Amino acid sequence: MDTGGNWPVTVLRTRLMVLGLVILGIGLLIAARRLFKKKQYFIICRAGNRVIKYQAKDNIQQDIILATINAIKGKQSKIG
Repeated sequence: MDTGGNWPVTVLRTRLMVLGLVILGIGLLIAARRLFKKKQYFIICRAGNRVIKYQAKDNIQQDIILATINAIKGKQSKIG
């Protein structure tokens, strides 16, 4: 096995490359986890011939929007 005359530089370069790849891998894992962990809340309503899709920030906002829509629909059915 011929190590050559410049083996400390080769070892250092290899270790730095492995360290860089490990840091990159950890960063990609964190980004993927955040991407999959994020929940999305959508409200899809039909108003006449139109379909409206709205994205809420969280579960509470989704519940408030749905309660408001149901209250409006209840008033309209009693009027007409």
